[in-house]
Amino acid sequence: MPKDKDRRIPRANSWLVDELYSIFEEEGVVSPPLVVKRAEPKDNPLHDEFTWNNSVAGHQFRLVQARRLIRRAAKAEVIWASGNESQVVEIPCLVSVVEIDNEGNGDQHYLPRAKIIEDEELLRQAISRTLGRSLGFRNELAWAAEQLGYEFLGKLVRALDRADKELGQMVVEV
Repeated sequence: MPKDKDRRIPRANSWLVDELYSIFEEEGVVSPPLVVKRAEPKDNPLHDEFTWNNSVAGHQFRLVQARRLIRRAAKAEVIWASGNESQVVEIPCLVSVVEIDNEGNGDQHYLPRAKIIEDEELLRQAISRTLGRSLGFRNELAWAAEQLGYEFLGKLVRALDRADKELGQMVVEV
């Protein structure tokens, strides 16, 4: 692998990633209410991403705007294929999770990918959610594979379905 395997491509939204990571470092999680609170001061870089006129948008709409902003925050990853050829892929820097407290209450918020990897249950949850979101894609792919006679696409769909089923069983066991 090339020596600069860890370099990151600067992205237009790096300021956004920095702001959201700053919230995580201070609060331990990132959530829409925390993003809105951080954005309230007019000198905060997040401020202009929100509609502050209450006759146009109230607090609930600002929470929707915060969720969109969180999902927009992506980090470029360099995926090395072979030799000096590389491919840049943007992945979300924050992952939506639900953590259960001691009383059994669930709290939905966002955590950095690096934090998710440290917790097996959160990682399973993130993978399961991703596979669940891919269901529509898998259905479309299965239809196209059948119509076009592309067996390799059918194999891909079946492999994704097996992974989803196995992961579902693993999550239930935990």
